[in-house]
Formats: sequence, structure tokens, C-alpha cells
Amino acid sequence: MERLDLEALVAARGDWDRQVDLTRGTDHWSSGSDWAFSTHAIWGTGPEVVLRSSDGLAAFGRLSMDGADALVGLDPIWAFASPIVGAHPRPLAVDVADVLNDEAGWDLVFLTGLVAESPLDTACIEAFGRRHSLFAGPEAVRLVADVSDIDRWWADRGDKFRRNIRRARRYADGEGLIVEVVDGWEPSALMGRLLSVEEHSWKGREESGLLGGEMAEFYTAMAGPLQASGRLRAAVALIDGIDVGFILGAVRGDTYRGLQVSFSGGYESFSVGHLLQDHELHRVARSGITRYDLGMDMPYKHHWSSTTEETRTVIVRR
Repeated sequence: MERLDLEALVAARGDWDRQVDLTRGTDHWSSGSDWAFSTHAIWGTGPEVVLRSSDGLAAFGRLSMDGADALVGLDPIWAFASPIVGAHPRPLAVDVADVLNDEAGWDLVFLTGLVAESPLDTACIEAFGRRHSLFAGPEAVRLVADVSDIDRWWADRGDKFRRNIRRARRYADGEGLIVEVVDGWEPSALMGRLLSVEEHSWKGREESGLLGGEMAEFYTAMAGPLQASGRLRAAVALIDGIDVGFILGAVRGDTYRGLQVSFSGGYESFSVGHLLQDHELHRVARSGITRYDLGMDMPYKHHWSSTTEETRTVIVRR
């Protein structure tokens, strides 16, 4: 396999994304460059191992945990992304396993973002299991709504949920709440506007959401390429000209991926979060998007989702 440096891979991010699209056995959104490269840019550590063959690509960073040195994919935080992507998983996984077997400086390899029993998952287990011990790692569960038929999606919601949304729409209309689409805003200016809302939210008080650690830097890094390619999706709720809530997401292929939603304290009676979710879901469905990925499993998202999708981690021990 040919070795690359990560800078060259990032510069040719389209090559990575083409291989992701050909991969059978991972979440294409999370393994794509939008998410994976941005995550690594903020939290990843080197020196990276980046490999390329005619069958696909592989990229690993490094992480130390509990005295062990590990090779991890480009998403060391949520483990949504696969470090190995390509159209031909069997020869690709064999080649990657052979190279890593001769690579010094690791005790563990985390093969994240794998759909259980998929071609990629099976190929990785076979290739790495020839020489090393394998262990099951954590699963990552995401909630997804099928919005290919938005009327059917709405009909499938519970009666109470539909009544509550209709009531919230009427109340918001009567009180003058409007939703402004801000997809075209320059990323740093957009993030500044969203952060001003987050500072007055319950997430802000708990230093989570956009104010958790380096999360604002992460979303700003992601927003640049997304906005440049016209795939950023963002909207802000306003009352009397004051920003009181926001929703941030992006599209890739047939999928919208929700990233963050939040609202200022004192506006709970408006159901701002639900109204923004409702607005974006209908907006992207009208644009031809068929999958609305709400991200990691959280109780409030169950009202909106149709199904769950899971990826898992396989841990390789030298």
C-alpha cells in the first residue's frame, strides 16, 4: 500500500468521499470528510497512518489510554466514522492489516463505524483476526426518520405529538415567531450568531452544546467546506427581531444530518426546538432528501424518528 500524509488526503478530500460512497458497511455521513476530517482536526493526534491502494483508503490517528497506545480512526470522540473505506473490503482489509502488523507503536486498533455483518465488518474481522485478538467495543446508535414520503411520516406520528405540534405552530404564528433560513451566512459569522443564542440556553448554562469544550471550533471547521459546497443547512427562530433559537445541520447525498438545535431560556412556551425541527424536516424533505438523521440516540428524538441505525467498534489487541 502507498503511504500518504494526512495533509495530502485532506487536500484531495474528494478521493476519500468517493471511496466512502462505495463502501458497504458504514454510515456514509459520519465516515465522510465533513465529519471525520473536522473531528480529527480538533481532537486527533499524530503521527497519522494514512494508506491507499487501488481498493480503497485507510486513515488512523493515535491515542493513549490507560497505558496503552492505540490507533484510532479520524473520529476518536464519537466513533461514528470508519477508518477503512473502499469498494473492495476484503483485499483492502487484508492489506491494511498487513501494514499495521508491521507498524510499531500500538497495542490496540479501534475499527470504528462498522455495520455488523456487513461486507466491511466481515472483511475486517477476518483480516485482523488472523494474527490478533478481537474484542467487541461499544455500539453507536443513531435515530433516523424516513422522509421519502413526508405525508406518510406525519401520519405515522402519534395523535398527541401531532396535536402538540399544530398547537405550537398556531401559538408561534400568533406571537410573531418567524424562522429565518441562514444557510448562506459566512461560517464564522454564522457561528457567532448561534453562540449568542447558546449562551442563553440551558446548554450554555451547563457548558454543553456549542459551548462544550472545543465544540464551537469543531462546527466552525465543518461549516466551511459545507457552506462552500452549498450543503450547510441552518435556520434561526426570531421573536420581535431577537434570535431565540437555532438549528444546524448539513446534507450529503440523500441524507440530512442534524448537528445541533438549541433555544434561549424564557421561551419554553413557544416549543422553539420542536418548531425548528419541524421546519427543517419539512424543508429538506421538499428538497428531495429522503433520510433525516437526528444523530445519537436521545429521548426527545424518538418523537421524530422512524428507526434506529447502529454501527459498532471492533477492538484489535496486539
